[in-house]
Amino acid sequence: MQKSYETAKRSVELSLYQYQEGIVDYQRVLDSQRSLFNTQDALTRSNSEITINLINLYKAVGGGWETRIEQDFVPESVKKQMTERTDWGDLMKPKQLDIPEQEKNKKWRSPDW
Repeated sequence: MQKSYETAKRSVELSLYQYQEGIVDYQRVLDSQRSLFNTQDALTRSNSEITINLINLYKAVGGGWETRIEQDFVPESVKKQMTERTDWGDLMKPKQLDIPEQEKNKKWRSPDW
């Protein structure tokens, strides 16, 4: 794809030079510029698809999750506001996990299965 971009860019340069020398009409310049634009558009689309596919792969293999070992998911200030507005029962109390001592300092836990 990069090679076709360079080729289209060179084609614009050559057609401009030929037009300035009176060899071709301006339609040739416009055609080569349109071709360059289409190539740039395809290159940009291709690069964005690579990025999107990489993000999708990262998500598919479980990336992007934050572990909150011994950390509350909801901050205390929000809990206080929620408790004042609504009776949540014991939904606001986090379940205590039985985490072995050697895994408490790890950033990632192994799955339970």
